[in-house]
Amino acid sequence: MKSQDTKNLWEEQILPYWSHRDRPAGHRFLGSIRIKQKASEQLLDIVGQNLQQLDRFSYDSLQDRFYELEQNWLKILTVALSEYAYYYSSDRFWQGFCERLNINHNQGVEHTFRRVVDEGINLLGLVRAKGGYKYVSTLWLQSGVPEQNLVHFAQLVQEIAEEYGWWELAHTSDEDLSQLLLSICQEKHLQWCTLINFLKSSYSEDPETEPISGQLLQGIAIVAQELERKKASPQALEDEKQREEILGNYYLPHNFFLRNWNALTQVLTPRSGSSQSRGIITRRSKPLLLSLDIDDSLNTQLLLPEQVLWKPEWRNLRGTYCRIPQAKWEDTIPTAGDLIIPELIIEVNQASENWNCQMLDHNRQNLLEWHYKGISSDLPCLVFDALTGEHLPLNLSQPAIIAVDEVFCFTPKDIQPEFANGIEVLDSYIPSSIQGWRGRLIRLTTPESSIVLTIPETNHSQLIIWKLVRSDEPVFTGLRLTGKNTIYLEPPTFWYPPINQTLDINVLVENITERYIVARTIESLSSSNRWVAIKLTQWITEPGCYEARFWFDQKRWSYRFEVKSKSQISGITPLNKPQISSDSGFSEADLPIKHDTSHKFWAEVIKLEGLWPLEEVILCLSNGNEKIPYQLQADASGSLRIHLSTLYDLLPNSDLYALDYQRLGLEPQRLVQMQTLPQDVNWTWTSQAIHLSGLLLGKLYSLSCWNLLLPDLEPVEIKIPLIEQGTTTTEVTLNLPPGIYHIQLVSSSSQALPENLGWWCGSGRYDLPEDIEGDEAKENYCYTILGNSESKESFIAAVNQLKLDFDRQQIEARIFTLENNQYYFPAWLNQDSLLGKVKGLLEILSLPVAAPKLPINVSNTRPPIEPSLPLVGGGNWYLVSVRSKKRDLFLKHLDIAIKQNNLQKLIFKIKIPQDLVYKDMVLLNLSNFRTAYDHLQKIECFQSMERRPLQLEQVSRMLGNQ
Repeated sequence: MKSQDTKNLWEEQILPYWSHRDRPAGHRFLGSIRIKQKASEQLLDIVGQNLQQLDRFSYDSLQDRFYELEQNWLKILTVALSEYAYYYSSDRFWQGFCERLNINHNQGVEHTFRRVVDEGINLLGLVRAKGGYKYVSTLWLQSGVPEQNLVHFAQLVQEIAEEYGWWELAHTSDEDLSQLLLSICQEKHLQWCTLINFLKSSYSEDPETEPISGQLLQGIAIVAQELERKKASPQALEDEKQREEILGNYYLPHNFFLRNWNALTQVLTPRSGSSQSRGIITRRSKPLLLSLDIDDSLNTQLLLPEQVLWKPEWRNLRGTYCRIPQAKWEDTIPTAGDLIIPELIIEVNQASENWNCQMLDHNRQNLLEWHYKGISSDLPCLVFDALTGEHLPLNLSQPAIIAVDEVFCFTPKDIQPEFANGIEVLDSYIPSSIQGWRGRLIRLTTPESSIVLTIPETNHSQLIIWKLVRSDEPVFTGLRLTGKNTIYLEPPTFWYPPINQTLDINVLVENITERYIVARTIESLSSSNRWVAIKLTQWITEPGCYEARFWFDQKRWSYRFEVKSKSQISGITPLNKPQISSDSGFSEADLPIKHDTSHKFWAEVIKLEGLWPLEEVILCLSNGNEKIPYQLQADASGSLRIHLSTLYDLLPNSDLYALDYQRLGLEPQRLVQMQTLPQDVNWTWTSQAIHLSGLLLGKLYSLSCWNLLLPDLEPVEIKIPLIEQGTTTTEVTLNLPPGIYHIQLVSSSSQALPENLGWWCGSGRYDLPEDIEGDEAKENYCYTILGNSESKESFIAAVNQLKLDFDRQQIEARIFTLENNQYYFPAWLNQDSLLGKVKGLLEILSLPVAAPKLPINVSNTRPPIEPSLPLVGGGNWYLVSVRSKKRDLFLKHLDIAIKQNNLQKLIFKIKIPQDLVYKDMVLLNLSNFRTAYDHLQKIECFQSMERRPLQLEQVSRMLGNQ
């Protein structure tokens, strides 16, 4: 055979049929070459005929005879060996292969074939077996179960399925299933030597071993479940074309393939009655883990998970004791049954290139050993996820932190990491349990940044890349609780990266606890330059443990998680209501106490009784321009006296004073206030302006103009010039775009404002804002408002189509002004028609909020790394996380920042969630996410803010209103 012949044979008759050819090197299986047995026989004949022509059989003679740059002869020979291993494999492998090729067999020939296999595996990027025979086991592994053992394998699968059930097998890890197959086969069918050899090559304690047998069993269990669910016959799987079409719709393991299904059709045939089902107890040792104790000490710890172990060679040790000295644990090996090791924690005090622990018997002989790769001297750095405490290993050749936005970074004290732009240091000094080390809590505020470590001994620098997401990988995210367990307070969301064409993704959601399918569907994602969301809220409606799977073609993702509701989380015991009185004779029923002179205000003494013993209460003194927060503590009996005279020097003289108090976790409440100069503002309208009188000298005023035609935009602000001495009336020109406006008078220095002035319109019947030009849905919404004859129902339908959200209190205030004839409208606009439509908003705002199954809307499905969309009405609610046990301190600094930076129009409201689970969280009502985030990240104790706004029902639930 000439070089051109080997090239044609490989490129035309083999390579096109190899489905794994595009997989990464080290993840390919030759058994995925889809050729019939007849073609395999022809391949073996061709190889045999060419090898018979060699005078001397050696690796060098093969090179001399068939050499070419691509080494196609080496690939073909490796495929031939793999096909022989599948169809004819036996314990006399090399001798049998030589007999099939009709060539002489001797040690030299065996040595040559082993070298061919070794180089062929590297050249083709094949998976290598970690156990068994070095080369033969790898060849057995290529096609899964050898053809001559399929009947035995089918019998083994049936025995296991009858004992455990398809559901349990489909939801057990493939590593555990590989161990189960091997142990049961050795226990019941010791005579099946070739099958046992295959199962051994597919199972190892080494985590790098590919658990092919377990993936086969798991995939068969998934297929069996689907067939039973559809009440379909497995006979269709015998036909290759039908099989490919059927299996393409199932969530199968990545390396699942079976070349011959004939022996399994009987096993997969649905049977009447339910088979026995019980949990699988895996006796595979679980690996050692490294983590950070984020719940308490912030110490670095080695964690040995709870595990059930047994090895046949331990049978003579029953009744003797064993121990794990590193964890200070010891126990007796039971006289019957398995050895159970509880979860063990080992504090890490020294840096090491390799951490390990051993289980020793009573003679100090090593029974089992666990290892965890430690710290490299070239990269002395430990990184932990701040949310879970999980260790994030760094690849020495290309160190990178991916898909987390906040981490703990520990280094030796003599190394000062350099953080590039986009990394915020939240805490610059965190003590470490590792001697001579220190940590930092840092957050990524941009999509990508980097950290530079310079090693003092070598002056060598290491660059660590930090990315919030991988641009080619989905993100699974939601409102998750801190800790190593994956627990969400609401169903999470699957985010898929931008795509340039329509993509159909299979979705399977299962309730793991109750063992039933919640949803089995196909989601069609439209092309978009933004991330696209698949929200699990449309299927998951109750607490429980779930598994969500997403897949198409060769891509697949699986997530197991728990969803908890408020009813499952112990809430705060309702606080007893304090009794409030004053020395001037006022009681709680009179709150807020009102005084008309500053003398009376500063002379007031207020007493609070019924607080918790030594409870801390936040007080806030304000004068309209400034706010001074501070804390006082109740005495041992729960009483607190507040002498306002002691606060006299805290604020400059003013015509307005107020004192609020707030108990932790509750809303602020006004105790006492004083305003000496009540304001009497009057106004009149024209078609072009508003005339205001009664404004105070030296005060800053502005008009806030909200356009009903553009309700999702922020109100337009018109600043009013300072009132000069002698000026009684001020004219403010209303140079506004087309629209119907509700206008308020806002003062930066008076708590009596904003004042609702009323409604105004200065545009024509058919004038539309430029912002909606070309948007048919928004144009329809505007015409239902502008048309007096348009019904309330058509207006509400237009509102629902745009999914607009309105603040109920603001709508009620705007209705009040319209009912009291506070408006200026041109003749074409009917006040009664508009009033009826606006009142209609109250009807839909009073309806209970459901979780509708909405189609994907690009405008509100940004990826987790993008800021929120423009807000509707008065603002959106966001959930802010603060440092552990630092919420009170954060709130103090937040109040100061609002005062110093005039953020009242940015941060509308501050609420404290009720449940203990939210003890380190705050709810903020914001007008703009991006601007607010820029301010918040500068405030001490701030950690993070959810980028997606909360729904009103979520806010209500978190505040304990449901």
